[in-house]
Amino acid sequence: GAGIWCPKARRLIEERVLADETVARAIRFGVEHGHMLVTMCRGTKYVMEPAEVVERMALQDMTGLTFVETPDELAAEYAIRVTLFSDRHVDSAAFAEEVEAHIRRPVYTTHFPLAWLPHHRSSKLLVVDLHPPCRGKGEGLRFLHETRGIPPSRMVAVGDASNDLPMFADAGLAVAMEGAYSEALEAADRVIGGNETGAIGELVEELFLT
Repeated sequence: GAGIWCPKARRLIEERVLADETVARAIRFGVEHGHMLVTMCRGTKYVMEPAEVVERMALQDMTGLTFVETPDELAAEYAIRVTLFSDRHVDSAAFAEEVEAHIRRPVYTTHFPLAWLPHHRSSKLLVVDLHPPCRGKGEGLRFLHETRGIPPSRMVAVGDASNDLPMFADAGLAVAMEGAYSEALEAADRVIGGNETGAIGELVEELFLT
């Protein structure tokens, strides 16, 4: 949410960063409670060596990892996001509330069970992502409006999770994938097939090629 990635140039073309004190508080909370932390900056992600197999498995799809030896090394400058992992909470919303109550700083928070991701179906870990204050994925629509002159009302947003809601709220047409989070299904204007189908391609053909 705090960074806009250009798939053509393969680089971040816009980013926001967390305040150093916010990062420090998040790291202190994670260390005190035994949570694995990942600090993301432009081009790299800092993480300490996982203490358990389940934590190492949680990192298997992450690219650009740099392993550090001490919590102090996690407190990198210009951090875009801090991610915390927990296996001790009832749900990710409760985990996020606890993190926010401890940090007491302006942040944009997203959270989800790691098992929501295809390669982690058996994982018991819950994830909280801390971003700088922003509109999350809605920032992408704002960027297109500012740089291309396209009003959000003429944009189509496709998603399947609660972190897609800001984007759904701004788009002229919000489309949820089949099997999406209940919040995404409720907020969507229409629902298409699952991500294992050609539903998005069919949507593009319907809306833009016919």
